[in-house]
Amino acid sequence: MWTKVVGHLHSKKINGKEREQGVLCQVRIRKNRITGRDRSTVVPILHSFGIDDIGSMVDFLVEEGRWNAIKKEGEADDEPEEGKKKRPSRINAPDFDMAGSREKIIQHIEAEGLEKELKMLVSDTFNQIEEACSVKRKSRYS
Repeated sequence: MWTKVVGHLHSKKINGKEREQGVLCQVRIRKNRITGRDRSTVVPILHSFGIDDIGSMVDFLVEEGRWNAIKKEGEADDEPEEGKKKRPSRINAPDFDMAGSREKIIQHIEAEGLEKELKMLVSDTFNQIEEACSVKRKSRYS
């Protein structure tokens, strides 16, 4: 595994200054030379909490289109500034029959004990992507 900081999470203004709450860490995983799998993902690490696994799973489901970002009327598709990650203001999470801010969805998942269901959604989505990317051919060695 290789890691590197690819951005900073600034979301709180305290005493008139934006304060850093954490970093976005890119994790690159290379399984081995036989399978050749080389995957990477971005994981938020919060200074006061640690690895934000639930937040990163919510981000993954939005990025992969399983859940939809809801744009406010008049909201532009601006590119985020360098080193900052643009997050949608509202998310539609139909698997949990709710819509709201990223933080509200995370709090709902934690309060209702839906972590297992969230992990299953992420696992299913990831496996669908892997299946769609695989080449279907007859085995060379059978």
